[in-house]
Amino acid sequence: MVNDFEEITEEPIVRKSLKVRLYEWMKRRWQFMLMKESAFVYSFSLIFLLALCIEWVVVIPGIPTGLGIIIDYLIFGSLYVILLIIAFTLLKSILAFFYLHKCASMIASIAILVSQSYILMLKSNWGWKVSLFMTTIIIIITTLVALYASYLFAYRKKTFTYITCNLVILFLVIALGNEARENFFGDDKDLITQLYEDVLLSPDMSSDDKDSSADVNHDGSTQQVLLSLDRFSNDPSEVGSFEVRHYDYESYADDTDFMTGEVENIIYTAPMDGSDVLKDWKWTKELYWGFSENQIPINGQVWTPVGEGEFPIVFIMHGNHVGEEDSSDGYAYLGELLASQGMIVCSIDANFLNYSVWSGIVDDDQLLRSWLMLAHITSFYEHQYDQLSIDWDQVALIGHSRGGQAAAMAVDAKKWLVDNEMTSILDEVSIKAVVGIAPTDYRVDSKQANLHNVNYLTLHGTMDSDLTESFGDRQYERTKFNEEGHFKATVELYHANHGQFNTIWGKYDEQFPGAILLNTADLMSGIDQRKAAQIFISSFLQASLLQQDQYKAIFQDFRTVGQYLPPTGYVTRYSSSNESLLFNFEQDYTDSPWSTSPDLEAEVIELKGRSDGVKQNSALWLQWFGEQQHITFNLTNQQQIILNKNIEAITISFARTDYRQVAVTSEENDLEATTTDQSTDPILEIDKLDVTLPIELELYSDIFGTIQLDLASYFSLLAPAEDDFTKSSILEERIKKGKYDVKVEPLLQTYIIPMNLFGENINLSDMQQISLYFNQPSGSLIVDNIGVITEGGTYVQYNR
Repeated sequence: MVNDFEEITEEPIVRKSLKVRLYEWMKRRWQFMLMKESAFVYSFSLIFLLALCIEWVVVIPGIPTGLGIIIDYLIFGSLYVILLIIAFTLLKSILAFFYLHKCASMIASIAILVSQSYILMLKSNWGWKVSLFMTTIIIIITTLVALYASYLFAYRKKTFTYITCNLVILFLVIALGNEARENFFGDDKDLITQLYEDVLLSPDMSSDDKDSSADVNHDGSTQQVLLSLDRFSNDPSEVGSFEVRHYDYESYADDTDFMTGEVENIIYTAPMDGSDVLKDWKWTKELYWGFSENQIPINGQVWTPVGEGEFPIVFIMHGNHVGEEDSSDGYAYLGELLASQGMIVCSIDANFLNYSVWSGIVDDDQLLRSWLMLAHITSFYEHQYDQLSIDWDQVALIGHSRGGQAAAMAVDAKKWLVDNEMTSILDEVSIKAVVGIAPTDYRVDSKQANLHNVNYLTLHGTMDSDLTESFGDRQYERTKFNEEGHFKATVELYHANHGQFNTIWGKYDEQFPGAILLNTADLMSGIDQRKAAQIFISSFLQASLLQQDQYKAIFQDFRTVGQYLPPTGYVTRYSSSNESLLFNFEQDYTDSPWSTSPDLEAEVIELKGRSDGVKQNSALWLQWFGEQQHITFNLTNQQQIILNKNIEAITISFARTDYRQVAVTSEENDLEATTTDQSTDPILEIDKLDVTLPIELELYSDIFGTIQLDLASYFSLLAPAEDDFTKSSILEERIKKGKYDVKVEPLLQTYIIPMNLFGENINLSDMQQISLYFNQPSGSLIVDNIGVITEGGTYVQYNR
């Protein structure tokens, strides 16, 4: 029997295998990934990629290859673009593949910029907090620019040229606005510059318009004082009378090729074996430099005067910089000047000891630099090159940064280089002077250099972002004299940095990208900074090597060349073998040899640098409240023996202080000091533009009675520098592990007070007391090294 209904059958459901479903899903995802993005996303991502490239452009100079900056940009730029394309494509593809195809480029570009910015800043020792904060700022700024550019491109249909012009104009408006803010809404630079000029040019030397002031004695009497200062008629930084000849000197790779003679202004030298001191010479350094530790080349530049007779010789050692840049070339300005004034100058090539991104820096490089200085001296001494006529009894060493420490260590090298043959040269030549330009002062093998009967000068800038405090002050303290004719000095230059003493290093004391946070707006120009260095270094060496003692006056009072110095602040110290100290505050006083008025506090403190580094110097800290406060120093019989000599001047060093702040309030005419930081000692805040020093110096004797001199009538005392090292004070304590979160450093200024200012025929042999009277209602001060200069040691001349 046949059914009337047709048999109905269902087709069986065929389930796709996992493999097929995965294939189809991946195919759909691939199609989505290849979909074209919107014009908005395209332009937005392009701006972020451009920001990535700009960041890398800033970084490239910090990783040199030594092949030149153009080659560096070609190599690193090309490699970076390739890697960026690969990284961006991979990340974008992954994001698009997983359902983010509409915004994959945006997310990828943002993620890469975040990662790159954070890593670069972290590598610059900014700390994770500042790195994260600055990365956020970069992302916000880039996002705003990207949104603006994307809007113009996607919705306003503007051309690429139009958008580029808009972004350039926007950048210029921001840059000019920032410049206007610094010029018109920042510190009044004109006022500060005028202050510096007034200090440099006072007291006026003009006989028609001499600086006049009234001595106001503590007893209320007054006497009119007219003062003038004898100034130099010549600028020590002017080119001298000698014609200058310049040579390069260099070593052959091995001794068999060694020769002497002149070929195209080249002096050939023999390499030295440094294997006993250079222990960690890496294969990467040997590959780059082309020599091993037992074939250290004696390379550099030399400037020599043309003329008859023997000339003093000066060796310059540079400090640490990127090894691929020639730091030795950065002191040509000193070499040419000093040679024109009658000195042979050698700038030593120690670049192979410097830091490299690729091979790091050698251990104990200060010691190696000192060894290398002795090696250069030995090479010149032993071979007596025909081109150079050298007076080996007149040798000076100059060093910058780590080279500054090395210069001092070279003089005291037997302390470290025990039984090293290179130190034998110290018995053959006479090193008369050492100059430390912003020197380091680290302990090497737990020891530090000590200078004996060697003149010493150190220079440092208050905006030195590499060495934030003056370590040369320590070497100054460790320089001692027991022979006649020696002196030492320090010079602190306001608004000077570390690098501009070298023409190669420039105004940035840190490598990029970290350098972009440094405050360079308040720096003095490189030309001015080097001119100041020329004046002080030339004067120091002419006094030390050429027996031109009149130049010592510049260090006793820098205003003797004030008309030639660039307008900035200067604070100087001076001491000589002609000085005998009455009080130096280094010893423990069981019974204080001073007495004070009721409202004056006196305490011996250990001076600290801006980063809390010990300055190896103790001084007397004073703080007073109320009018006419005073401190009196009582002389012992032993101190009076010193005064039996023919005394030409009294010396005293002062430092203004405001690095530990105190709030001062007045209530019912009583002044009360309230410490704002209980962890520090109270010191009053001062006005940094107030340079007057309302102090009266009083001498007392039963024989001549009491005589007074108002010190404010002929010199000023600058406030400590309070420059910001970075562009924002918020960053000071947060980057470089707090390196720039520093106190204000007390800077001691030495004053030479000739006896003729006190009147005629004053004999100090029976002086019993020295007193300081303070003619302001309240204040604080640091006093150090009260002494006297014996006959023949005073070179600065003041006239009443």
